[in-house]
Amino acid sequence: MRDEYDIFMGKYEEDHECCPKCGSESYATTYMGYILDMNNKESYKDENRCTCSDCGNVHITHNRKPKQR
Repeated sequence: MRDEYDIFMGKYEEDHECCPKCGSESYATTYMGYILDMNNKESYKDENRCTCSDCGNVHITHNRKPKQR
């Protein structure tokens, strides 16, 4: 069974998977770990820098958008 951390991170990734400019899922990123306070999950913010592979837009992971379904 998945624990609370895995469930939260899975949802966070779904909510932040696409470029905010063009909607692409392809990107290059830095990789720095950010601490998740399980008692204050709403404050979590992944600030890794992303560069969209399609349009070149530079943004942080937290500013990516959910996939349009």
